[in-house]
Amino acid sequence: MESPKKPKIQSNTTLKKYLFTREKHLSKAPYLYSYTWARQYGLFNDRARKLAKRQAALNMPQLFKEKEFILEYFNKIFASQWLDKNLVVMGTKCNKLIVLDVVTGRMFDIPSLKSSSSCAAPDSCGIHSIEINPSRTYLATGAETTNDLAIYKLPTFDPLCVGELAHKDWIYDMTWLTDDTIVTGSKDSTIAIWKIKEQNTEMYNALPPRYSHISPECIKRCGSAEKIRSFAYCKGRQELALSSLNEYFQTWDMNRTKQVLQLSLPHFREPVCMTYCNERQMYAVGSQAHVTFIDPRTPQQITSIKSKEGNSGIRSISVRHDVITLGTGLSVVIFLDVRTKQFLETPSGKHCQLVVSEGWTNKENNSPLMRTRYSNSIFTHKYDDTGVRLFTAGGPMPSDIQGNYVGIWS
Repeated sequence: MESPKKPKIQSNTTLKKYLFTREKHLSKAPYLYSYTWARQYGLFNDRARKLAKRQAALNMPQLFKEKEFILEYFNKIFASQWLDKNLVVMGTKCNKLIVLDVVTGRMFDIPSLKSSSSCAAPDSCGIHSIEINPSRTYLATGAETTNDLAIYKLPTFDPLCVGELAHKDWIYDMTWLTDDTIVTGSKDSTIAIWKIKEQNTEMYNALPPRYSHISPECIKRCGSAEKIRSFAYCKGRQELALSSLNEYFQTWDMNRTKQVLQLSLPHFREPVCMTYCNERQMYAVGSQAHVTFIDPRTPQQITSIKSKEGNSGIRSISVRHDVITLGTGLSVVIFLDVRTKQFLETPSGKHCQLVVSEGWTNKENNSPLMRTRYSNSIFTHKYDDTGVRLFTAGGPMPSDIQGNYVGIWS
């Protein structure tokens, strides 16, 4: 493992200048690795290309080496997205939006967007979701008031608008339905659909930065599902799936904005993360001790696989070429083959896993009586476009322990 890097935080203005002067820093290594795999299995053959990608997804976890970043004074990284080859944006429990260059270690602070004065602010829960639209021109996340939506223009993070007057409690998740339509899910048990219009001329800020405030196109209550926690979207069927903290799974037809399916599932305690497996056309939900696979076309056939990390909790989930990556609550990332429903193993027969570093803990604010070393929960992880670099981040699970962990595996 490389020595931890300790970035210095800089302003959004500095980020804009940096974007135009950093070409020499862009890494070419991940693309060389992908090319080598593709060449080995037949570069111009579609079937061979898919095989190459699957083989890379199966083998990369055994090759990963960690580079840790020390980010002082930030409390728990809840959300992340790759912006390009080297830039990652992160959202924290302390409601900070941070851009990190994983090659140079430079870090940039993105200002939060304020709601209008008519909106009462609840207690902040931090930034739980960051989503980029298909054309990669807009980034959506939580506003300064955490029951509102903030939209930025990419790549410069110029503010575009704040979506308000929809939710009465925290926004937990969001996903883009189209390039200019996004849906948000809240702890108040509602979902809201927003239309992003850049030509909105009604600006609420007299001085820069200037941005508009918009209202939702519609708001829907989710029936028996209370406290909407996570989303996944099937673009082909225009189907939104959601999980709730009272252990329901629902699907919605977003053409009609109507609920289609509702299931109360076994092994569904704390269903905090979800992804859609495109190759298998089914959803995978991570909960306290299980991964649950659901195909809405055959809802009576549900498969649950117990996590090998017991009840530590699956905190983040993603799928890439039939390999599911799971961030757990015990400082460990594990991998599950969707085809075989087995956890990946090393050639020696041991479970394939990534054990993350200790991260940073705020020893000044945390109680001196708390001398226990806490595991880091991997609240977020994201692969880059090539699949050969994995960003992992999180922090200690107890709410009263301040700290974070950030690392990249390649």
